Amino acid sequence: DFIDNLPDKFNVGLVAFSGTAQVLVPPTTDHARVQRSVRKLKLDEGTAIGDAVDASLKSIEDFTADAEVSGDAAPAAVVVLSDGDTTVGRPTDEAIPLAKEAEVPVWTIAYGTPDGVISMPGEFGGTQDIPVPVAPGPLKNLAEGTGGKAYTAESASQLNEVYKELG
Repeated sequence: DFIDNLPDKFNVGLVAFSGTAQVLVPPTTDHARVQRSVRKLKLDEGTAIGDAVDASLKSIEDFTADAEVSGDAAPAAVVVLSDGDTTVGRPTDEAIPLAKEAEVPVWTIAYGTPDGVISMPGEFGGTQDIPVPVAPGPLKNLAEGTGGKAYTAESASQLNEVYKELG
């Protein structure tokens, strides 16, 4: 829905960040491509927020370098949706000076609840519930430190409201 509400000329990219951060789609106006990639995302272990911001900034830098040649450079921003707690890779706070230097604000959405759990396949079959309480503090620090804005959402309807505001 978020992507559907963006102007057609708006470039959107996608970075996945579980155990590592990976640019799945560099900035593009092909919104359908980004949506297809979003639908293919899978829950996995680890959260690499700092690495994700770094990968996003590098993707924006590459795109901007190409756009400057054609005269189409535009302002950029990063939107991070997470439960808010980096567990692997570069700490979240280490991404703040990178974003400030690039002059790219990071808008964050802490998605989840204090009692949040996810069900993962159990080691011996079945499933097991793993606690994943939301940690909005690190995301708020990231947003405020880069000139972005921090949001929280505990439900899909609240997340849609955040997306409407961001759009």
